[in-house]
Amino acid sequence: MASLTVGTLSAASGTANQINLALSADASGGTAPLTNALYRGTSDGFAASDATKIADNVSFPYVDTDFTSDQLSQAGQAYFYLCEYIDSKGKTIWTNQASATLQTTGGSMSTVTIAPNAAGISYSPENWNVTAGAAITANSGAYFNFGFAGTSLALNCTVGANPPYLAISVDWQPPQIVQAAATVTVAMPSRTSAWSQHTCEVVVLSGDITVNRWSTPPFTLTGIVLASGTVSAIAARYSKKILVFGDSLTEGFQTIAAVSSAANSVTNTDASLGWAYGLRAALGAEVGVIGFTGQGIAAAAPANNGS
Repeated sequence: MASLTVGTLSAASGTANQINLALSADASGGTAPLTNALYRGTSDGFAASDATKIADNVSFPYVDTDFTSDQLSQAGQAYFYLCEYIDSKGKTIWTNQASATLQTTGGSMSTVTIAPNAAGISYSPENWNVTAGAAITANSGAYFNFGFAGTSLALNCTVGANPPYLAISVDWQPPQIVQAAATVTVAMPSRTSAWSQHTCEVVVLSGDITVNRWSTPPFTLTGIVLASGTVSAIAARYSKKILVFGDSLTEGFQTIAAVSSAANSVTNTDASLGWAYGLRAALGAEVGVIGFTGQGIAAAAPANNGS
């Protein structure tokens, strides 16, 4: 008897007030007949239970339209899905978790975009150029943080051909490591998703060492997207500020693995593991890391040693 298998579950925002679900391959194997149950939650890693079950014996593709008027009024709410398959012997298999953001009536979500120079956003010292239209950094180890309310968060960005990786921590939970893109949708931690107020800190972990980072900055923030409201300043972790200039060691070059190409210059570098960024906690100070791999001083040997 073949073991149970199931394809990949995916979710996508459909037209107004619906989310479309699909399976890359139907469940198979086990002992027939197979039954299933579909579950939906509002936080990443939600628990499947009777309270979160929304349907039995669904066929894919499946269109979820089972939303209350209160749910439809919550613009920007992300929904998470799991499907459990059970054979006649009681053996089970679960799909992966899939998620999508519900589009409200009219086909578009009501959101607000916060400018990079909003008063509630704090940036690491001396390694950002911040205006109303963009916050630009050329440096691995640069970071920013802010407070916000609501259940959704996204970052609008401008990146080059080889985008950097970001460490995004919401409510000081373990960071999500994601590669920057035009829009970065941030997952809300299941442990704190019910909080009315949240914090977020974003650290730029890497930058492409094969390009001129002055003319092609690795990361530009162009806006913070919220369901509603604005950002607010969070209490500074440290009152002191320090600035560190240096080279590859300063920006954490090759702290993950050896770099051999443009592509892995961003995947294999993590400034948060470098000594300079580590001074933030070690000295209790906000640190501005300005390091460039390959930078050094060359000097000819003296004609004699003075003897």
